[in-house]
Amino acid sequence: MKKYMKNDDGFSLVEVAIALVLIGFIIGGVLKGQELISSAKINAVVQNMEGYRVATHLFQEKYGALPGDFSGASQYIRRDLRDGNGNGLLDGEGLDPGAEAGNFWVHLAASNLIQDVGKLPSNGPAFGGHGVPAEKIGGVVTMQTNPTPDRPGLWMILGKPHGMNGQGALLTPLQARTICQKMDSADPLAGRVQAGDGLDVAPGSCLKGGDFNGENTQASCVVYVQI
Repeated sequence: MKKYMKNDDGFSLVEVAIALVLIGFIIGGVLKGQELISSAKINAVVQNMEGYRVATHLFQEKYGALPGDFSGASQYIRRDLRDGNGNGLLDGEGLDPGAEAGNFWVHLAASNLIQDVGKLPSNGPAFGGHGVPAEKIGGVVTMQTNPTPDRPGLWMILGKPHGMNGQGALLTPLQARTICQKMDSADPLAGRVQAGDGLDVAPGSCLKGGDFNGENTQASCVVYVQI
């Protein structure tokens, strides 16, 4: 019995220390892996949005109009497309299947300048893979003219669906800052790539004092890219 109890001792301090070190390595590897995955998703978003910008300009050069606003889409691209009014603006919100803004991506995909974005829903707002691009980082990319009072003109918007628009909070302030810096500058309120609070979060969640709110680690930001 004494021999049995002697051989059935618990872990020594050295063994416990080794186990803790190994656990630390495993946790560190997992965290590093998550960081690399997040970085890869952000890089993919940046590459895609730059590609969408180029595709939009190519469409304008070819047809003399914006996708969604092109009044000859059903005649010159595909018969089932909804024609725009040709006024040089994208009327409506980016997820509205009945609006020019909601048909932007369908026109662009039908012209073979981007990958297929799927069919627009017969009722209800468009969503990722059904009328608008779905990004690996989550959310959707929409297009809208004058999306906010302080952003006149045509903007591409990276955010989450929020009613008929895509301006729901998708990104953390750090993620939004990284995208802005990669595409233009880290200033969220200047230049061709900007950021702002999502429409579904409290003011100051993403931006605080005119800069990114680095204290917040929750999804609170939308990124705007001017075309």
